[in-house]
Amino acid sequence: MEAIKKQAIKLREQVAKQQQAVLKHLLHLGIENVAVDEAEIECHQQLQNLYNSTRAAKHFQRNVVRGVEVFVAVSLK
Repeated sequence: MEAIKKQAIKLREQVAKQQQAVLKHLLHLGIENVAVDEAEIECHQQLQNLYNSTRAAKHFQRNVVRGVEVFVAVSLK
């Protein structure tokens, strides 16, 4: 599990570096709307991360409840 987290962090950092490189390249070309787009991209990524973590927490909570229900059912037998 820890290895997966490390790999995800490394991938996230790599993507961030690539995005920064693209934005710098576009700025050198004279595109002025990039700053707005960068803020929108960051906001979208934060919302996506929030959605993913909330969804994962919901599934985890559901699995915990199911596990407790199974434990109670087995204990009563």
